[in-house]
Amino acid sequence: MQHHALQEIHHLAAFVAKFPKLFDEVKSRPGFEEIERRIVASIGNTDTVSDGLRAYEAAQSLIPNWKFVFASASGPLPGLSINRNFSDGSAVRSLFPTERVLVLDKETHSSMLAHRDAIFPIDYSIALDTQALSYLAPFLEGATKGLPDDFREVFEFIARDDVNVDPLPYMLENIPNAKDECNHFEIRRRLEAYEILRTIDAQQLQESGEVRSTLTPEERRENVKARFAEMLEIGSDSKKLAASMRDQTLSYCALLKMASIQLRKPSSSAYQSKISEFVEFMDKELKTMLAREAIIAASLFERGQSKFKFFGKIQKKNDHNLKELRAMAWDFAHIRHIESVATRIEWSHRDDGQQARYFFPALLTCDKRYIEVLDLYPLKCYAYKDGMSRPMPFPAVDWLQAIAGDESAQNSFIGEYYSNEAVKRRDLERHVGGLEELKAKLEIELLSAAS
Repeated sequence: MQHHALQEIHHLAAFVAKFPKLFDEVKSRPGFEEIERRIVASIGNTDTVSDGLRAYEAAQSLIPNWKFVFASASGPLPGLSINRNFSDGSAVRSLFPTERVLVLDKETHSSMLAHRDAIFPIDYSIALDTQALSYLAPFLEGATKGLPDDFREVFEFIARDDVNVDPLPYMLENIPNAKDECNHFEIRRRLEAYEILRTIDAQQLQESGEVRSTLTPEERRENVKARFAEMLEIGSDSKKLAASMRDQTLSYCALLKMASIQLRKPSSSAYQSKISEFVEFMDKELKTMLAREAIIAASLFERGQSKFKFFGKIQKKNDHNLKELRAMAWDFAHIRHIESVATRIEWSHRDDGQQARYFFPALLTCDKRYIEVLDLYPLKCYAYKDGMSRPMPFPAVDWLQAIAGDESAQNSFIGEYYSNEAVKRRDLERHVGGLEELKAKLEIELLSAAS
């Protein structure tokens, strides 16, 4: 943000802090949303937590309903939603590269000023990705062949009384499959395994090693029936189904394009040409600038499939490229889902009945290739206000430098792709063209590049 514009915003914030009853009037003025966006960006993009705190204090009167969560070397632990590595490569990944966080909101900040610390209720959940949840049923049935060597270690962790896990990635990914009766048995079987895990008798497991649910088989079946009915309801409604799959479709289109570019231009010496083509695609065809996908594309274009194992199966003459890319797109959709649930404090189910002020999500996966993708794009901060369906993320990596280059090139990049005019153009055009048509076109392009 230009220094002069930021100074003007701080003067306005100081005025509202002095006369707080005028906030509603200021908020109703045309252009306030842009001011609000700039303030949040100026806080989230700071290089250090202390800089973020100072930026928040300078403008907090204009953003009373916003919450900020920073990756931090000190501060509270977000439950067990922290990065954890198991012995054979399975892992839990939070949204941050650090274990601890700093949170900022009006109530917490006031408490910090008054008491030098703040006490507030939190909740968390670790989502099992599709692969990890799918391993549960065979593991519980004693069929451990083909499972990761550390899955018993993973199971002992997620079976603990103090560890909260959820099946949402598996349910989301299998909503389209639930329409086909041929898939019903396997989906129910895996949801049943999750129900056993969710209601496991932890004391019995610790004392004897026996896996036993605290619910009766009939109670578990009713719970599975309810979860499965929810999946069927969404899958049978075309609008709900499209909405549930939008993130996957968006990422699938991006992956199709970056794979096509890489197959056509495999040399790392063509890096600048490749990244320029991908950025133009996001701007003109996808009509959405995806920072995470841009970082992943940059890594692919520089390293190639042989070194970037996530793309290892995407090769010339491979008849399964589209199938592989669809599955990879779900991996990206699950990351976005984990980000979005950070705003869902209403999902909190604390044992003491308190409403959590913050909800911290994380993801557990046994896929080493996927973990590398997660580690390429951690966040340093995210911010949201009441009613937002997903937070504004601020990456810990300097994605602009990785994509655009030096400071001069970054300024040109921002001017071309992030000016008010460019953002408004994409917003308008996004509602004209359909993702399904673009997806079909990109699939043909990928098949041609791989032939």
